[in-house]
Amino acid sequence: MGLVWVIHPESGTASVYRSDGSVSRLHQDDELSGEEVVPGFRCRVRSLFPQVRKDVENRYLTEREAGMLQSCG
Repeated sequence: MGLVWVIHPESGTASVYRSDGSVSRLHQDDELSGEEVVPGFRCRVRSLFPQVRKDVENRYLTEREAGMLQSCG
């Protein structure tokens, strides 16, 4: 069985295409699975996309804050 994952960063979703022709659309709280192709592989769709810190969005960072973010990144 074949399996193709298409990741959609703009919507934060993923599409799963299988060789039997079935297609699934997964959202951030859904789990991406390797099914029979990669047994045991699982990850939450949300983990594929970078987290945006709400407290620093749309404002200038102090030099100290910018350094702290770089060291976490």
